[in-house]
Amino acid sequence: MSVVHMVAWVFCLERVLNIRIRFVASYDECRCLAVSLLFPSNCSLLVFVTYFPCYSTGNDYRKCLAECIGFVENWINCYQTDGVMIKPLL
Repeated sequence: MSVVHMVAWVFCLERVLNIRIRFVASYDECRCLAVSLLFPSNCSLLVFVTYFPCYSTGNDYRKCLAECIGFVENWINCYQTDGVMIKPLL
């Protein structure tokens, strides 16, 4: 999905669902993306859209997977939110 499509999608979500969406962080050329959703009830949700590597089982794979998990863990520990959702991309 291109950046233009992503921005259009976010704009539509904000309008239709009446939620505020904020970019939090990205990692490794957007392999992991974190956004915050703030609902009208002031409930916040930290959402991770993540592509976990699945191309091999060697040390490179383990290193890349550990870095992705470390990114997610770091933001869960550092970002104040009411809930967390991790959406893996297939």
